[in-house]
Amino acid sequence: MDGAPGRLLEKVRKYHFQLRHLTVAFAVLVLFQLFATLAQKRALKGFLYDAQDWYQRDFAERQANLTASAFELVLETALQDPRIDEVNAKKIVQAFNIILSQQLLQQHV
Repeated sequence: MDGAPGRLLEKVRKYHFQLRHLTVAFAVLVLFQLFATLAQKRALKGFLYDAQDWYQRDFAERQANLTASAFELVLETALQDPRIDEVNAKKIVQAFNIILSQQLLQQHV
């Protein structure tokens, strides 16, 4: 076992590393690091765009579901009273205005 590391050390000493060898190795490492950095940046950018798009779509769907539920509740309460006089009509219109104005306050909808 003692001879194996010694023989390996002798084989390494036979090779003379010159400055150009080290320069080439350094250049390869720098290029690889640059390539890896650009690939990571591109992948992260794509992930962030996809995540933002998913979040906006999810938010819009939830907002649409809430609005539809609110419309259903307004219509159900309006249909419970068979007579629709001017006061009830104004209340229904006011309820619709409130529901629709809430969407105007939300961004990206």
